[in-house]
This record gives sequence, structure tokens and C-alpha cells, in this order.
Amino acid sequence: MLAEAPGLLRLAGIGNDDVPVTHSVSLPRPLLSRRLSAIVRRRSGFTLIELLIVVVIIGVLAAIAIPRFDATKGKANYAVMQSDLHNLTTAEESFFYDNARYTTRLDSLQFPGTRGDQLVVVEATPTGWSATATHTQSYPRFCALFIGTAAPIPPATAAGVVACQ
Repeated sequence: MLAEAPGLLRLAGIGNDDVPVTHSVSLPRPLLSRRLSAIVRRRSGFTLIELLIVVVIIGVLAAIAIPRFDATKGKANYAVMQSDLHNLTTAEESFFYDNARYTTRLDSLQFPGTRGDQLVVVEATPTGWSATATHTQSYPRFCALFIGTAAPIPPATAAGVVACQ
């Protein structure tokens, strides 16, 4: 407890034997306020150690998250390859409806595919076609599809089904 006397700051406390004890401290007020303000100033920011610990924790979390992000990106690119092969099926069938034949030229299909995905129509016969899709940043990196009587490209084993390895 604080009690003031003229020119003195008096502190009152409880002793070990539960008897109130009063201690007098004879510090002038300006000196006491300077010491208190110096203590407050020292505690106003973070220390270098605290900042370094935060940076290390952020680094550890980033080291954990980045590989997971890359794996997710690879799965997304894999889905892009499958989607492009399905869309290529629609484009080939549309071309066949108009021209009564399949084509190996993607320009004729007006089908650009997705950026980063490489589509190749390997074979186009009057009764079927086969194609492959590759992407360097996906896993698996190779997918294939065949329709009709075209020769199957491994890993494709069933007509009209996209298979990847």
C-alpha cells in the first residue's frame, strides 16, 4: 500500500508475523519517477531474442507447408490432364460429326488445351483415335486415352477411359 508524507513516499506492507510494518523510503519524487519511466521505456518493445524466435517458428511452419503445397499443385495438374483428355473427346466427336472422320491436328479441333499440358493425338482412323497428355509438374506425369478401334496406348486398357501412370 502506498501512503504519502510530505516529500517522502511511504510503503506499507505485512510482515512475516502478520503484523503491519511500515517502511519509509526517502527518495525524492523526480528521481522515483525517472526510475519508473526508465523501467517502462525498457519494456515498451520486443527483444531481439523474441523476434528471432518468432522468425524461426515461421521458418519451421513454412518448411512444413511448402512441400504440401507442391503436392497439391501436382494433383491439380493431374486433374487438368484428365480434364483435357475428356474435353478432347468432346472436340474429336464434334469434329467427327461435322467431317465423318477423326483428326490428329489439334488446330482442326479448335482445342488449345490448358497451359502447361501437352496433348498429342497419336492416331486417328475412320473408326477411332488415341491421345496422350503429359505435364511436367504433375504426378502421375503421363495419361492416355483411346476411342473405338484405335490402338490402345499403355496405360489405357479400356476404350473411353483415361488411364495414367
